[in-house]
Order: sequence, then structure tokens, then C-alpha cells
Amino acid sequence: TNEMSEITHCLFLSRSNEQPIEISEIGMEKNVSPLGSSSDPSTDTTGFYIWGASIVMSRWLVNDSNIINEHDSVLELGAGCGTIGISLSTHKKPRKVTLTDINKLTLENLKRNVAKNSDAANISVEYLNWCDERSFPDEKFDVLIGCDIIYGEEFVDDIFNVVNKLLTAKGKFLICYPNSNRFGIQKFTEKTLRKGSFLRLKTEEIAPENLKGNPFAFDQLAVDAT
Repeated sequence: TNEMSEITHCLFLSRSNEQPIEISEIGMEKNVSPLGSSSDPSTDTTGFYIWGASIVMSRWLVNDSNIINEHDSVLELGAGCGTIGISLSTHKKPRKVTLTDINKLTLENLKRNVAKNSDAANISVEYLNWCDERSFPDEKFDVLIGCDIIYGEEFVDDIFNVVNKLLTAKGKFLICYPNSNRFGIQKFTEKTLRKGSFLRLKTEEIAPENLKGNPFAFDQLAVDAT
């Protein structure tokens, strides 16, 4: 088995609040692919790490967006270390935030990260396998979030299905991804543009530079935001 270590980061993601959130990553001593086995989604270990897109999306939702408010129920697909959901729960206070993933160790780390952040309210961690509807929650959500969850065309149909099953009729699916080296994004976009698709692309934006600064220092965030 691979020996694993843990490192905890203090991330300053809100411009108006000097209080950081604490997020731990799981490290693996042996260099193995985080994608796991294509035949067994539970071996995917991408959730062990904090990915850059989650910093960008957290800052956008917390600082620059009024898309999510205190009346919303939110579910994050492939929450990984929980950066986005914990940021939202801490700073925007939706009525409910559900963080989901599939890997056992990822889920355990998610629970630890939630416990580290006492200001995070109304937040829970749940197992969710996009390929198995038996694992889907019974309820629907006002907002679904997917951050850097498409890195192959094989994921697109399953993501469409889970969004269709879990999003309310007037709900929003918010997705963030790097603009290069992510196979499957074109297929996803094309599906949203097809006639009759339940999911329609409303807006598409490139993240501004002020969302990409150093998350480890409040002073740097303040400088980047000016």
C-alpha cells in the first residue's frame, strides 16, 4: 500500500474577511495517477488535492457573485477537499450545503475538513456515485456545483444524468474548469446547445486575473483585488 501524509493549508478566499478556511490535502508517497481505474470510479484520487480551479471558483462565488444566497440548497459534485463548499458555507451561509464524492479516503478527508471549520454551517458530506442512481439523494437542489470534474468525454453523459435528476426545475448548474487540457468540455458544451436539452448554457466567462492570486496570504489577496 502507499504511505500517505496530510498537509493543511489556511486559505484566504474572502476579500472582506481576514479569517481563512482550513483545508487539508492527502499526499501519496508513491507517484501514481490520480485518475484511478476507468472500470472502478472509486479508485479516483483527484479529490486528495486542492486544484487551482477550486480556488478561482471559491473566490468568484464568495466575492463576485450573488448567484447563491441564504435561501438556496447547494450540492457539490466531486467536492474533493471541500474548498468551494466550505467557503460558501462559511461566507455566504446557504440554508444547506451538501458535499459529495466517491472515494472513501476523500470522503473521510472531507469530513475532517468540515470539522476544522467551525464557521461552516448547515453542511454535510455524502457518498455519491454518478454512475449509480441508487446513491443519488432523494431531494433536488437549487444549485449544483461542478469544479474541474470533466477531464474525459466518458464523464459527460453521467454528469448530465445526475444534474437532470438532482436539479430543481428552475435551478442552476455552475461549472468551472481550466481552459486547456480538459477533454470532454467540448462535448459537454455541445450537449447544452442541442435542441430540447434540459440544460442550457446561459453564460460562459473567462475568470479575471484577480481571482487567481495567492490564496495563502490575506495581504496578497487585498492587493490582487485592487
